[in-house]
This record gives sequence, structure tokens and C-alpha cells, in this order.
Amino acid sequence: MSRLVQSEPVARFEQVGLRYRSGPEILRDVTLTLPAGSFHFLLGPCGAGKTSLLRVLYLALRPSRGRFSLFGQDVAAAPRAELVPLRRRIGIVFQDFRLLPQLSVQDNIALPLRLGGRDEEAIRSDVAPMLLRTGLTGLAHAFPPELSGGQQQLAAIARALIVRPRLLIADEPTASVDEPLALRLIHLFQELNRLGTTVLIATHNERLASGFNHPRLRMEAGRIVQEGTVPVDSPPNVRPPVGSSTSVQEALP
Repeated sequence: MSRLVQSEPVARFEQVGLRYRSGPEILRDVTLTLPAGSFHFLLGPCGAGKTSLLRVLYLALRPSRGRFSLFGQDVAAAPRAELVPLRRRIGIVFQDFRLLPQLSVQDNIALPLRLGGRDEEAIRSDVAPMLLRTGLTGLAHAFPPELSGGQQQLAAIARALIVRPRLLIADEPTASVDEPLALRLIHLFQELNRLGTTVLIATHNERLASGFNHPRLRMEAGRIVQEGTVPVDSPPNVRPPVGSSTSVQEALP
């Protein structure tokens, strides 16, 4: 597949604030632009507001104030029905996986395609290479409770990638895996990014992020307090990613 051609920023936050009902603000004056095709790490301790920012970004929450646009559309002013097509351009890797326990691995991965109305023959042809790419072919008929944390994370990532998103959001995707697999997962995201997908990874693992030369955003107490690229501390020895030698480009529909 060719690289996605995009022009306008994928997302723009201007003085965005977020509060739940009458509670204190969770996000405070967030101003941020995610250029199309960029790759960022979002750093900060637990409770800094990273997950809340991601939830605004993938349209689970609306800002309490400020302006937020996604794919060039003003989200605050848009009716909910108009947000559905925007949401379909986003792939999400949740911190708690959110795999459906009653569905097999291959059916969990296929779920976004089925919800989008894709026919079954096309779904099978799309899912098979993604299973191969993530090393899950032998677990295609297994169910989430039978998997390790790392295997569940791979299935969740495959589900996010199967729609070939314009924006990939990952919330602590390496929290439940060991370091070798964590490095391989980041490599997987990098492959997708090279095809043009904008990637934002939230993590509290600064050691992991420091091994990659990608811009880093730092959050504290609901604010973006630092932006920029920090020199790589020690480039990780990233081995070929999980699964076969099939590339992400070859695995994508």
C-alpha cells in the first residue's frame, strides 16, 4: 500500500479544558497540534491527564471549553451523527485491551470490519495476514481468557490496525509486556507510521520512550508542560517485530 497523503493537521487543541460535572478540571488549557503523519509519545505520571486527553481525541468525551478539531472538523459544534465517520478513521489500543471474551481472537480482530459492513470473504482475507504479522495465527481460535497479557495486547493491536486508521491512539500499550516485546510493539507502530498513519502513544515508561527519536509531549496536572524531541539516550536493539517477516504494509487490507 502507498503512503497515505494528508494535508491538514489530524488534530488541533486550543486552550481545551475538561471537567466531569462540577468537579475540578481534568484537562487545563491544553494547546496542541498533531501534524498528519507524525509520531509522538505522551509522557507523564499516573493521574496527569493522559487518558482523559486520549478520550477527547478519540471522541469519547467532549471538551468543557476551548476548541478541538479532528481531521479538520470542529468537533465541539458537530452533531453526534457527524462524528461517526471521524471515529472510523481512528484505531485505539486500550490499556485494558477490551477484547470481547466470548469472541475468538480472529473474531475480535475482525469486529471493526464486521461493524463497518465488510463482507465475510473480504474479512477472512484481511484478518489472515494480520494474524500472521502479529504472530497470532496459532491462536486464531483461542479466546481472550486463554491468552497471556502480551498475547491479548497483540490481539488488541491487530484489531486497531485492521482498519488501517489515519490516527492510531495507544494508551499504555506496553504496560503488561516485557521489554523485548515492548520494543517490538513500538517497531510495529513505527511501520504503520511510515505508511502515513499519525501515531500517539501514552506511556509513563520514560525509559522506553527515551530509546526512540520521536517528539515527546509531557503532561502534568492536566497540562502539556513540555514539547519537543529529546536526544535518544541509548538506541534500543529492536529486533524484527513479532510474527513472520510479513510487513505491516503487506498485512493491511
